[in-house]
Amino acid sequence: MNYKFGIVAALVCVSAVSYARNDAVYYDFQKHVQAAIQDGSIDGSVKFYLQGAPGNSGTIITKDLVTNKKSSAMTLPEEQRCAYVLKSALIQLHNRAKSEGATKVINIKSFYKKNTYSDPNKYECHVGNTTVGVTLKGDLAK
Repeated sequence: MNYKFGIVAALVCVSAVSYARNDAVYYDFQKHVQAAIQDGSIDGSVKFYLQGAPGNSGTIITKDLVTNKKSSAMTLPEEQRCAYVLKSALIQLHNRAKSEGATKVINIKSFYKKNTYSDPNKYECHVGNTTVGVTLKGDLAK
């Protein structure tokens, strides 16, 4: 009897894993940067530039800085969940830039599981069944 229960339990676990979600979605980066400035999460003194975007230049202070943020804010719509996690990443980059005397973060690209996604307007967010994640890689600059 216990043997049959173990087989059934294993099959249930395997089927649950096979339906695990990990979808890449893409949202407007500057829209969410401006929202973070407007709500006071960051003060606007540090500028953020995706790789390939206008203004993406400067003297690099720190190269290849990575931030990896996740959340389980399941009650929000998908884009808001991604914006929430992006805001957390922006706060970390903002604080690090200010502490190192940088005025901007340049060459920002998505770096989920060390795979680069670069777009001059959009960032990549990964949405799973229970978590949302944003990984960014960029350079601090003046």
